[in-house]
Amino acid sequence: MRGIMGSAADEVKEMTILGRRVRWTEDGIEYEADEKHRAEVLKAEGLDMDSKGVVSAAVKPKTEDKVLKVTKLGGDDRRKLREEAARLN
Repeated sequence: MRGIMGSAADEVKEMTILGRRVRWTEDGIEYEADEKHRAEVLKAEGLDMDSKGVVSAAVKPKTEDKVLKVTKLGGDDRRKLREEAARLN
């Protein structure tokens, strides 16, 4: 046992649990994913740690755009999605 996390002076403020970093801060609890898992998911998607994020504005859909098309994944695509989702969990 590494201690009890909390706001008291004698309580632990940061620890690693199953490869994930957990921090107790004044604003709440912060959780950081396992670096190895994050790198593997980025690599699987053709990205790397230097890839830039994208910010886009929300656009109100036109009436004809409201119908969603559902496509079932099969084979390798389904396996890949499940693998990445499990890794991120």
